[in-house]
Amino acid sequence: LEFAFDSSTRICGEYILYYAGVGEYEPAVKLDLHREPNHSQLQVAKLLGGYCGKEWETGSGEGAFKDEKVSTGLKLPDTCQQESAHDCGFFILEQVLRLLQLSPTAMRALAKASAEDLAGLPWPSQREVVKRKKKLREITADLFVAARRQGTGEVETLLKKDEVLRKKLLLALWEGPYFARSVANFMGVDAGPLPELPELPKEEEAKEEESKEEEEDSDESSQSEKSSSSAKSSSSSASARKRKRKRDRSRSRS
Repeated sequence: LEFAFDSSTRICGEYILYYAGVGEYEPAVKLDLHREPNHSQLQVAKLLGGYCGKEWETGSGEGAFKDEKVSTGLKLPDTCQQESAHDCGFFILEQVLRLLQLSPTAMRALAKASAEDLAGLPWPSQREVVKRKKKLREITADLFVAARRQGTGEVETLLKKDEVLRKKLLLALWEGPYFARSVANFMGVDAGPLPELPELPKEEEAKEEESKEEEEDSDESSQSEKSSSSAKSSSSSASARKRKRKRDRSRSRS
């Protein structure tokens, strides 16, 4: 059996597959799909455990830290997966940007949550990562322009002198505290006062709107291309199956 899923499709769970209709063939095929850490993930957990242990011993002075706490506490929630082989770092960056919205109390609550509960939070999808890359390219270009104009490459100096640039950088890294609100709902507590998105001058807002419209047009065209290629692929595979059946019948006759 082969299954083709979108990268945002959740696959974990229990499934029953019926051939030719319910009850036609027994027993039905039962599948229990869940994620398990591979060798590479276990190695990463071991390295992180060693790092946390050193931090604990250096900062707290309250005895040794058990490195296995990290590896045994490893959880693999059923979240969106990347569709390319070169967006690993951007996915990590996107997750870090969301976690930075949280208070220490909220972070501790996430550490105790189950993989199923964690999967229900709005983690980044491939589409959101692509949008983030576009925003980072644009703000990087703005920083280079400001650096040439002000005659310095110090980002801190550029941001201090240009309030609009500072707001644009914040908007390139943040879409509001929606992740913090989602975690607060999960914890069953009031999110409390949270920072809001900064507002750009009207002329800059107009540029942002134009950029969003271009982005939406690009998304629509890419989706239509995917649909077209998927239809062609299914059609070609159906044709291949027909040809195979004809060859099998001719062989059996001979």
